[in-house]
Amino acid sequence: MSDTPPFDLQRLYAARDLDELRAEYDRIATMYDGEGWDWLGPAMIVEQVQRLVPRHSLLLDAGAGTGQLGVVLRKAGYLRVDAMDMSPGMLAEATAKGVYANLREGRLGDPLDYPDGAYDAVVASGVFTTGHAPPSGLAELVRITRSGGHVIFTLRSDEVPPGFDGVMQGLLDDGAWELAERGDEVAAMPKSAANVLLRAWAFVVS
Repeated sequence: MSDTPPFDLQRLYAARDLDELRAEYDRIATMYDGEGWDWLGPAMIVEQVQRLVPRHSLLLDAGAGTGQLGVVLRKAGYLRVDAMDMSPGMLAEATAKGVYANLREGRLGDPLDYPDGAYDAVVASGVFTTGHAPPSGLAELVRITRSGGHVIFTLRSDEVPPGFDGVMQGLLDDGAWELAERGDEVAAMPKSAANVLLRAWAFVVS
């Protein structure tokens, strides 16, 4: 097996805006799950989900991509999972996996087409990283999660994207959420990009 992913990670990190990023994800959608993709983000999320979220819960996979996280959630016994992503190409691949009940286009950073408190938990793997979803997207994830539910996501930690520290602290200061777990730093692509470190965060919505 190759130690490099089947696409250029730097093209994703260097996207100038979300429209360019969506186009790139559409381009690579059919190869995204290919040989050599040593991506540990879904496992990091599910480890926290299993400790914090009952298996009967309704979850949203925000920025679901090709559905890799949905597959791992299904194997862990979570059967009520919806998906949202901004890339139609990636959603098509996720649909084919058959692990989501409902799939919808949506873009983190924009208002999301879900009612307040719609989900018991919202999860996001690899979405909050360089050149991807902005920190403003966190507030919408809080809005669509019920009181007492969880928002669980990975955040790049070797180079925290601008604005996240302030937004996360602001949500704490405003009483919107409380910290449940702060995971250790992990090289989430140990073979293909060992320098990229992620941390999984879990918050309880107030």
